[in-house]
Amino acid sequence: GRNVIVFHRYDNPNTIIKKLKMTYKKIFIAGGGKTNERFIEYITDMYITPHPLMFGTGIKLFGNNKIKIKTKLTKSIEIHETEGLLQYQFKIV
Repeated sequence: GRNVIVFHRYDNPNTIIKKLKMTYKKIFIAGGGKTNERFIEYITDMYITPHPLMFGTGIKLFGNNKIKIKTKLTKSIEIHETEGLLQYQFKIV
């Protein structure tokens, strides 16, 4: 039941958010470190599901820049018991 909107990496985050807020109450940004970094000033909550597989140096949550944010854990949800997957939900404070 979600509408998926794909944007180009060079689109302006401010323009995208303003346009989406005209139609939607909630907006979920799904992406990697570069996407998260570009939208950091709009992020109010983060849902992180670390997988039990580790590869090399891993994937950064916020690209290559050092981002400092304060979070508060609001909930943890078991996603898949046998795989040991948990989702951690954080509020940006």
